[in-house]
Order: sequence, then structure tokens, then C-alpha cells
Amino acid sequence: MAACGRRVLLLIVILSFCVIYGKETVEKKNNDEIELQRVKRKSVEALNENVPEKSQFVKPIDGAHVGAGAPVGGAPVNVGPVGKQMVMQPQGVGQGQSFLGKESNTAKRRQHIPLGGAGEKFKIEGNPSRMHKKAFKLAETAECSADIISHCSRKSMKNNFAILDCLQGDPKVAEEISDPCQHFIWEYKKNLTMDDRFEYAADEVCVKELKDIPECANLQKGQGQIIPCLVENVENITDKNCRTYLNKMARIVFSDFRMVYGFVQECNEDIVNYKCGRLSFDHKEAVHSQGKTLHCLAKKISQLKPVCKKQLLRVAELQADDYHLDRPLYYACRLDRERFCESTVAGQGRVYECLFKHKFDPEMSDECRDKLTVRQRLIADDVKAEKSFFGACRLDIRANGCFSAGSSNNDDDASRASVLLCLESAHKRDIVIAPECLAEMMDLRKSLMSDFKINPEIVASCQSEIVKLCDGGLERGGATIHCLMDHARKQNKKMSPQLSSPCMRALESLVKEADVGSDFRMDRNLKKSCQDVVNVVCKDIQPGDAEVINCLMDHLDSEHMTDICEEKLMQIQYFIVRDFRLDATLYRHCHQDAFKLCHAPKTWIEQDSTNVDVGPMVLPCLFRHMKDHDTDANLQVSRACKHEILRVMRHRARRVELDTDIESKCVTDLGRYCSDDQSEKYEKGEELACLQDNYDDLEDDCQEVVGNITENQDTYLELDNLVMKSCMPMIKKFCREEIEEDADAEDVMDCLIENKHDQSMDEKCAAGVEHHQIISLQDFRFNHKFKEACKENVMMYCKGKKSKYEVVSCLSEHVRNDTVMERKHRISKICRKQLRFEVLQRGEKIDLDPQLKMACREELETVCSGVEHGNAKAIECLKEHPKKLGPTCSKLIFVREKDDVYIGDFKLRQSCASMIKTYCKTVLQTNGDVMHCLQKYKDETEFDRKCRTFVIKRQVIQNQDYRLNPSLKKSCKLDINKFCSDIVQTEKNDVELEGKVINCLRKQFSVNRLSRDCNAEIRDVIKDAALNYLEDPVLAKACEAVIESFCSDEHSKAMRSQNRVVVTEDGKGIVLECLKKNIKSIKSSHNGLACAKEVARTIQEAHIDVGVDPLLHTACQQDLSKHCGHINPGNGRQMNCLLIELEDRPDGMSADCRNLLSKRKDLWEFSVRVAPPEGFGEIYEQISISPAKNYILSIMIVVLGMIFLVGITCGRVTKRAKGDKRK
Repeated sequence: MAACGRRVLLLIVILSFCVIYGKETVEKKNNDEIELQRVKRKSVEALNENVPEKSQFVKPIDGAHVGAGAPVGGAPVNVGPVGKQMVMQPQGVGQGQSFLGKESNTAKRRQHIPLGGAGEKFKIEGNPSRMHKKAFKLAETAECSADIISHCSRKSMKNNFAILDCLQGDPKVAEEISDPCQHFIWEYKKNLTMDDRFEYAADEVCVKELKDIPECANLQKGQGQIIPCLVENVENITDKNCRTYLNKMARIVFSDFRMVYGFVQECNEDIVNYKCGRLSFDHKEAVHSQGKTLHCLAKKISQLKPVCKKQLLRVAELQADDYHLDRPLYYACRLDRERFCESTVAGQGRVYECLFKHKFDPEMSDECRDKLTVRQRLIADDVKAEKSFFGACRLDIRANGCFSAGSSNNDDDASRASVLLCLESAHKRDIVIAPECLAEMMDLRKSLMSDFKINPEIVASCQSEIVKLCDGGLERGGATIHCLMDHARKQNKKMSPQLSSPCMRALESLVKEADVGSDFRMDRNLKKSCQDVVNVVCKDIQPGDAEVINCLMDHLDSEHMTDICEEKLMQIQYFIVRDFRLDATLYRHCHQDAFKLCHAPKTWIEQDSTNVDVGPMVLPCLFRHMKDHDTDANLQVSRACKHEILRVMRHRARRVELDTDIESKCVTDLGRYCSDDQSEKYEKGEELACLQDNYDDLEDDCQEVVGNITENQDTYLELDNLVMKSCMPMIKKFCREEIEEDADAEDVMDCLIENKHDQSMDEKCAAGVEHHQIISLQDFRFNHKFKEACKENVMMYCKGKKSKYEVVSCLSEHVRNDTVMERKHRISKICRKQLRFEVLQRGEKIDLDPQLKMACREELETVCSGVEHGNAKAIECLKEHPKKLGPTCSKLIFVREKDDVYIGDFKLRQSCASMIKTYCKTVLQTNGDVMHCLQKYKDETEFDRKCRTFVIKRQVIQNQDYRLNPSLKKSCKLDINKFCSDIVQTEKNDVELEGKVINCLRKQFSVNRLSRDCNAEIRDVIKDAALNYLEDPVLAKACEAVIESFCSDEHSKAMRSQNRVVVTEDGKGIVLECLKKNIKSIKSSHNGLACAKEVARTIQEAHIDVGVDPLLHTACQQDLSKHCGHINPGNGRQMNCLLIELEDRPDGMSADCRNLLSKRKDLWEFSVRVAPPEGFGEIYEQISISPAKNYILSIMIVVLGMIFLVGITCGRVTKRAKGDKRK
């Protein structure tokens, strides 16, 4: 261990000695070199006294270094004196030959000017044919030798270009260079670009290119303009040697803005105005800092003067090939390039492209990201500044004339927006675009939606909004853009911040430029938020298809939709719906129709044309043509376009913010009625339903918009979001026939309405259908089918009526009056058909009859409180309590009852649907009297009990007033005028007669004075009333108190609940039988005489015709067949037959018939005393129908005969007595 320690100590001593000695040697060598340079400079100053001032600075020739073999065209160049001339020749090329292999006469004629820097020049000695004694080297200059030795490798000492790369390549090195060297190098590079021999060299190397580019060939030599000019046109140069030569020169040119051709002259003022640098030659900053001037101007590009902006963009174009030429970006991104793009070969813009792709990588430095953003802003104004895009799309740009597509003058427009929109437009016209160009377009569109900073218009127009509303734009990945979109979408809501118009226009332009509507993947933020949803609900759609966004909109309310996806989707849709061109599917199917019918632009990119109905106005125009010109082929849209229009309109109906008209005209009403703090019963997406429910209170402009939408919803059912969201399964279940026949939306809605109360109907669907019904009441236009059927009749007979319920009432009155008066209908047949459906709808729920609901609001709260409004229950309740209704309600109920009779009865058709189909199908199809038909068959064995009960209810109502029984009214028209004119003359059109006319006719029936048809109608009325006393309203009113006293038990059995009309339980009319049985007691009771008279009347009616007494007729059915079968019914004939049998052969009759007939006989005799005839006519009728009329007539004849005989006898006696007296 001790030996090892001694060896280590010895080694340390030796190393220390070597270090000290080496340092002294280096310092001595440096001192010697400095002294050598000082002596050399003095000798040069002496020689300068004989040098013309014009040659103060030496002008070196292009090469790796001057006079030491600079590479031109890939070959070293030697510079040497030939007499008093100087020749540039590639290494290995014979003396006196040009770069093209021929003798250069120009070079021979060129006067030699010594090359060097800061006054230094070459010494010319010896044979002119010899090479120069010593070449100019930057490493040997007094100003820069020390800096070069300190920072550059020994290998670069002989190569001037290598030294320049060394000093300029690293920003830290450049900052450490001394001021004298900074200025010397700048002058050296400037002289390089201005030396006419470099320009003559360009003549030799680029002779063909100069001929092809006269702009450069015609420039004056020695002004430093020819080489920058060639560099600007390097894209058009194909010769390898010329391109290499120019690329070498480009590294010199772009290290300082003052060396760019035309840049100083055009941008001087902007540089000064925006404090982007100084033009004085004594600028103290490092050489590379001049690139900061370009960077500064690039940040202000939107504010530059056009001439300077053009120069700046030309610089950017020239830098596009190699990122080394963009010095600020090169310095800022050196480490990032090594980190992300180490394997990327420089040139053709590949490094730029790689860095752009990693721009938002967390490991990317902020300084590099900032420089990349500035670069992308330049690209926004000139796509040629992006080598990868321009290189891939150059041929397509040229083929489609994209550099002039967005220009309004003769200058080419190479802006990114113009070129990208042009290429997108070509692609939408099915013009083939190169795959590599499409890929570049896709990358560019993604970038636009990911970084707002690369869009100068967004930066300039939305700066204040970004600072105030979007955290200053600190969020990445497109978050700032979506933040602005979200505020744009919500700016019309209460207390929401407003975006400026320029900012809104900038966002609209961005969405169009990125064309997110054609591929949702272009918006990385949207894709990230919605990809999981797409994977589930849109998995069958090809990625990148425009249908993906449509699919997401179709599933906006599905259970798979997430809040974040919906939020991002709506932010994009807000802008897409404002320009029909941004909806890729809509545009593809409708752009030809839009151009032909709506004067829309012919191409996708066209804009600012005169008389162009663009943006939000195209879709409404197409919709109008689809709706209003469905029969004119020249004005109708195509079938595919119609499908897309309805799709877009359906999507708009889901969210009001997507409807531009609602957004602009209903913002106040939305805040007043539909904001979160104003209404809690509406869910998200139901704002339109909220506006519809408050239709009457909306402002005029908003009311018009909501009215148009509601009208469209009725025409096209898929636009009614509430219905479609919950009714699709119900439509398939109940309306299969309509679907198979491709029926109109109105027919499908009618089907849903008819099945709304089916037990299997979904509650949400029923609610949606009911909402549709209620909204349609606001204006008759909201029901397209009704409007089309009745618009002419409305204009003629109901002018001034607006709401549908007013129009329905008006038209119903005309139909009803025409029917009652038996005159030709004024309302057209098609309108009457649709009116019938509307009346049926109105009878379904009192909420669908605003007039009735308003007139009976008190009765609904008192008489029918707690009764469900739907399924006609509330309306039926009002009809069942006529005595408890107020005058206004009672009058309107009577009018509705007449509409039920003459137009349509909802409850009857609902309760008796199967029976109508079985017994009255033909009557229904011919719009006949369904009620009269059901009355005929209600006593059939197979007749539905529920329907029979309801028919009897309606009979009770009909017997209240003859006007509610069309059949009776028609059959008894003459009889009413003859026997009941005094009652009819006092009747009021809207007041029930409470059975007075029918009671009058029943009295005439008792005395057999009615016509045959009327007699048959009244016979049926009396027969039915015998089973249900309530069908005799006069008797029911007169006996109301008596029934409670004498027949309460029977009455309780007959009624299911208080004051509800039903059939008796045993079907025997037990209440009326009770009254007949107790007629004697009733007559003698307090206030019982009126009831006794009515009961007596019913007894006398049965005496006329055994058929009107169902109990007696049933008991004596066999006896009638046996004893009276040969006698025709009517006029009391069969009853007389039975009475004769009862008197003559009682044992031959059945016990039931004999007993009941005996009771009836006693009742008939008593009824005559209770209700004696009120005139001679009634006496005559009573005798004529009496079973003992022959006996009575005989007695009357005998009495009359006796009177006659007594008269004759008395007369003769009297006459004889008078004669005797005279005598």
C-alpha cells in the first residue's frame, strides 16, 4: 500500500509539471502570433496608401475560403494572380478554363482587385503564371484571429465558410465575439454579396438560370442584388452546381436582414416603427441578432405595410428549405432538434415539419415553441414558406389556380387560408388531389385547430377575449380555440360576455379553413372528447367520414353521449350551422340545388359575389323550396338534398342555439321564460318547447320565428324533438300501416293521437303528442294538414280568426248549422273531414279546448275538482252535472254537445271503437250518424257492455234537447212545427230545452197524432226511457225529490255513483217501476202531483203500444205470439188484444203476463184520473185507443139517442102547449 501511494504521488507531480509547462508554451505562442499580426497590419497599412479607396475592403470569392480552395459546385476554388488579373477556378480544372470547362474570357478581362479585409491586400510577386503567394484567411485577420482561435477548431482555420459557421452557429459563441470582429465579419459578408466577381461567378455557374430569370439577369452588378435574387428563385433552379453555389451564399445572406435583396429599401420604415432593429453600421449587437429583426417583423406581420410584408414572406420562402437559414429559430431549437429530430436529415423543410409535429410535446422548450409559432404565422400568409406542404401540393396548387383563388386583384394570393380552401374546394368537386398533398392538408388543418397562435387573424382579432376569458391562451391543444367558441355559443345568454365582431369572423374563418365538418379528427380536442362515444354509436362509419359528426348529432340525447363530448360538439356545430358549406354532407348533396334555386356560390370557395344568398340564408331558402314547391320539378330540390335538409333541421331542433333565427330574435324571451332560474320543468334541449308554451307572450319577432318552426314541425314530424325522442317505438307499433304506405308526417301524428290512450302507449310519447296538440292550438297554421284543407274556407267564413281553436269553432258552427238546416254545406268536403278530426282531438282533453277550459274554470275547481283532464274525463264530468254549471259554462257545453253529434264525438268513438267496427263501419266511412247506428244494436247479446253504457249516457244527453238527436229532428220536423211551435219559437240557439220538445212529442204519441216516421222515433225514445228514467228529463226533474223519498233503495242500486248516468243493474227500469207502484202515494204527497202526472203519462204511453213497456212486453211475449200474432203493432191494437184476452180467457194467458197486465190495467185507470184529458181532442184520442171504445161508443150513441128522443118528445109537448095557449 505504501509503494502504491508513492507511485500515485509521483504521477500527480509529473502531471502538474506538464500542465504548467504547457500553459506557458501556449501563452508564449499566442503572444508571438499577436505580435506577428501587429507587424503584418502595419505593413498592410503602408501598402494601403497606394490602393484606391474603392478597394478599401477586399471582396472574396465564393468558396470554402478565399484563396485557399473554397468549394463552388462541390469543388475547391483557388484564387491566384494572373498578371494583373484574377481567375477563379475549381480545383482540378485547367488554368484559363471556366466552371463550365471552357476558357473564361470574362475572367481574363476582369481587373484584379486584392481580396482581404479591413484594408489588407495580397502581395503579388514572381512569375504571373505562378499561384498567389498567400491567400486571404479570416483566421489571420487582426480583428478576428483571437476569437477564431478561441472558439473554432484548427480544421476550420483554412476554410472561411467553416469559420463563419463556427462563429454564427452557436448563439453563445456569437455573443462572446469581440465588437471589432463582429463588425469585420459583417463587412466581410456584405462585400461577399456585393463583389461583382461573385456575380460573374454566378454568371458562369448559373448561366442557364439567369437566362430563364431575366428579373435577376437585368440587375446591375456590384449592388449585391443578383445573388439574393437568384436565391429567391432557387425553387425554379434545377442545375445541381448552381443550387449548391446559391445554398452556400444563402447562409451568408440570411444571417443579416440587410443583405437580403430589396429588404432594406422596403422595410426600413416598419423596422423603425415597430422597433425591430437599427440600420446603422455601428450596431453593437451580435451578428445573429440581426435575425431578431426578421423575427420581430414576423410577429407584426399583420400590421406591416404590404411591400415590407411581401419582402418578409419572400425571406420566409427562402428559409423554408433549410431551418439553418432561419437563424433565430435555429438557435432556439438546436437542442429540441437533437431531442426530437435527431435522425431527420436537414433540407426540404423536413426539420421544420418534425419540429412542428412535436410543438406541444411537454419536453419542447418554450423558446423553440415560440419561434415555431412565429414561423407558422408566416406560413399563414405564404404557404411557400412551408417546404413540406408546398412541395407536396405544388402541382395541385398550380393545376387548380390556387395562388389566384383568393385574390381580388392581379397579385397572387399565396396565403394559407386561400390555398387550403382552394384545394379543399377542388377535393369537394371530386378533383383528384395527390395523396401526399391530402396528407399535408390534413396535418395543416389539425394544426390550425390545435394552436390559435399560428393564426394571425385569431391573434389580432381575439387578443382581448383570450386574455379576459381564456386565461391568456396558456392552455394548449386547442383549448383556447374551444374556449372562444364556447363563449361565442353562449354570448346571447343572460350575463354572458360578448365576443367582438372581428373575433367572431376570425373564428368562422378558422372553422371553414380547418373544415372540421368534413372530418371531426381535424379538431384534436373534439376527437379526444368524443372518440369513446364514436367507438360505440358510430362504430360502423368509416373514420374520417363526414357522417361521424352527423352520427354524433343524431345521438345527442342518447345514453352514450357524454357531457364533455356534447359540449365540444355543440361548440363546433354552432359555427357549422351558420354556413351550409361547412356541413360536408349537406353541401355534397345540395350545392347544385343551392346554386340553381338560391343563387349560392357555384364553388365551395367562392365568396363576396353579388346577389349571393350565402351562409345562414341558403338552408332556409332550400327548405322553402322543399316545402312550397313539392309539385314543381323545376323548383324542387333533389331527393338526396331533401333528406339532408331534414337532417340538419332535425339537428337544429335539438338545441335552439343552433337555430340562427331563434338566437338573434328570441334572446330576450329565452332569458325571460326559459333560463335555468325561470323554469325548472324543462330539461336541457327543451328550450323550444318552452318558447312554444309561452307563444302568446313572446315578442313579435320571436313569435314569428317560433310560429314558423312549429308549423314546420307539423309538416315534418322528425323536426319535433319531443315526439321523436320518445315515440319511434310507438310509431313502429301503432302506425305500421302509415309507415309502409310512406304516409305524410301529419298522418303519422294522427295515428299517434288516435292511440294516445292505449294502455301500451309510452307515457313520454303520449306527453310529447299532447304537447304537439296543445301547441298547434295557438295558430291554425301550426297544423299543416288542417291549414291546407281549410285555408280557403277560413279566408271566406272565418276571416280574422287566428288561433286554431277559434277557427275550429267557427267552421264547426257553419257545418252544424248547414246540417241542421238541411242545406248544402258551405264548408268543403275535405275541410269537413279534417275538421271532424280536430273536433275529436278537442274532445279528448279539456286542455285542448282553451275556450271551454276558460268558460268552465270555476266548475272544474268545484264540481269536477280532482277529475283528470285527459281522456275526456273532465269534459264528461261537466256534461254529467248540467244543473251545477254556470250559464257561461252551460252554454258552451251545449255547443260542444252539438259538435259531438253533428261532427264527431271523441269519447263515443273511444268507448265503442270495437262496436263501431263491428256494427257501424259503413256508417262511419260515409260520415253517417254513428250514435244512431249504435242505438239500434245496443240491445244485441254480443254488444259490448261498456259501449252500451256509454250509448245510454249519450241518449240521456240527446233527450235533453231534440237538436242533439239528428235522426229525431229530421223525422219529426213537421210534427214539431205542428204541435210544439210555441216551444220552438221561444228556444235559444245555445240553451238546452230540457226535454220540452220531446215531451211535447211524447204527448202526441199518447194520442196517436204523430206522423209515421216521427212516431217510430218517439217510440224508441219512450222504450229506452222505460229502462232508465233519466232519459226522460221532464220526469227526472219533476220526480227528483220524490225518488229520494219513495225509491231511494232502487235509485242507489241503479246508480254506480252519485249523479252518474248508468244502466239499471237488472235492466228492468226499477226506479220507474217503483214510481208507478207508488203513484197513489206520490199524488197525495207534498209537491208530488207534478211527478204523479209525469208517471201517469208514461203509463198512458205504454197503453198505446205494448212495445214501449219493455217489462210488460217481455212478460207477454208468448201471449202476443199466441193470441195477437195476427195483429200489427201500434195504435194500441196489440194492447187491446191482450186486454180482451184478459177479460174473456184469462186462464189461457201465462201467469206473469196476466198478473202484470192486471196491474197495468189498474194503473191505466188511475192514470186517467191523475192526468185527465186536457181537451176534446185528447178525449177523442183516449176513446179511440181505449180497449172498450166500442162499449163507450155504444153508450155514447144510446145517450145521444135518448137525448134526441127526449128532445123530440119535449119539443112536441112544448109546441102543443104553446098552441093551446094561443087558442
